[in-house]
Amino acid sequence: DKHAGFYVAVALPCLVGLALSTVLAAAASLTKPARATVAVECAYQNPGIATVVALSMFDGDKASRAVGVPLYYGFIEAVFIGLYLVGMWKAGWLLAPPDASVHSVLLWNWQEKGRE
Repeated sequence: DKHAGFYVAVALPCLVGLALSTVLAAAASLTKPARATVAVECAYQNPGIATVVALSMFDGDKASRAVGVPLYYGFIEAVFIGLYLVGMWKAGWLLAPPDASVHSVLLWNWQEKGRE
């Protein structure tokens, strides 16, 4: 029952946060892995806290409508940050090599490998 503007307005901070923080981290001459880290840290917000706040501020139907914002944002950030990280990995911006298997990327500690 929400208008398209709702979905755009809730998703936009995540997208802008990823893009803008990546650009600003590059302007600060951070390494590519550090740029990706800064971007994720800037775009990630805890939807659990926002859900609790929404439920405590509103009653009844208003509470159920308000809780939709953090739930949708949590879904959006999981998708966008996940896609962003896969893109950065394949572009060679992360410590894991782009040709590594998904299995090894998820299970290996690439931070130690990056220090060598």
